[in-house]
Amino acid sequence: MNQVNFEVKALSYLKSIFHRAKSNCRSITAIFSFTLASAALTGCGGGGGSGSDSSSIDGSTPQIAAAKQSTNYARSAFIIWEPPYTREDGSDIELYELEGYRVYHQHESDNDWKYVEVGDHQFEYAFSNLEKGVHYFAVTVLDINGMESEPSKIMTKKIL
Repeated sequence: MNQVNFEVKALSYLKSIFHRAKSNCRSITAIFSFTLASAALTGCGGGGGSGSDSSSIDGSTPQIAAAKQSTNYARSAFIIWEPPYTREDGSDIELYELEGYRVYHQHESDNDWKYVEVGDHQFEYAFSNLEKGVHYFAVTVLDINGMESEPSKIMTKKIL
């Protein structure tokens, strides 16, 4: 897996894309972007339940957009994504058909993935106080029928 490092100013660019997408969901045609970025968010925790096997949703598989690492907040990871606009068969998916998202996390020393479920109107999640080592992240989408998409490409971040 590749470790991707970008300049700190990339976060401002990514946030501007995210805010444009929130104000006009159809303005960005990406099916489902997933971004791992470091951020200054205090009081936002990670964690959650254990992951489980599930069926594949007809929705689009999330795709990685970009990643960066900030020296100021090197023990945090800020995940930003966009809702999918189409299903795997190419048909449209409406926002009301989305139940929410699972943000998966695994530390290199863990055998199992853990996830946090967030609502259908939440398009970001912050992990803070991450321990040293390599961390892996992925996002899936859940539909109103309880089906889960394939995960996004796995993004990594090394905490020194």
